Amino acid sequence: MTMQIRVFIVHMLPQLGSRIFEKAKKLGMMDEGYAWIVTTGISNQFGSFNPSFIVENMQGVLGLKTHIPKEKEASFRVAWKGKFQQENPTAVDVNLDIFRLWAYDCAKALAMAVEHVGSGRNFTFEKMNSGSSSDLENFGVSQIGPLVQALLGTSFIGISGNFSLD
Repeated sequence: MTMQIRVFIVHMLPQLGSRIFEKAKKLGMMDEGYAWIVTTGISNQFGSFNPSFIVENMQGVLGLKTHIPKEKEASFRVAWKGKFQQENPTAVDVNLDIFRLWAYDCAKALAMAVEHVGSGRNFTFEKMNSGSSSDLENFGVSQIGPLVQALLGTSFIGISGNFSLD
């Protein structure tokens, strides 16, 4: 007789995911007959988990973590942490995770695209009149069409690795 295996895919915030694994461990659902797969939202945050928590509650969980080239990331981390602490002296142990690195690379790509199309141009943004109410209504839309094309054509090796939007 073949054993039935239950597979769970966990796609949620790390704080909630950690509670799920803690409860699953208490219910015996981390034993044989169960398989757990986490998406990058949790696996990229493994560094922020207490190592003993992972050993006790997440033994056997499968997930893929985004690779960050160490040579670029190490020097950037030191510079970023110093500047961040200077600008935010009350912040305690803020982690520079993959999402912040991606945001940095996105900002750099946008700056490169603006430089590419913006020489001598004055950038303006026009408010959208969609009639709906949301936080997005405060964003403007670029009146320079080539900016989107320049951004889509931007590629470089960033802090988080190869960057390209194509």
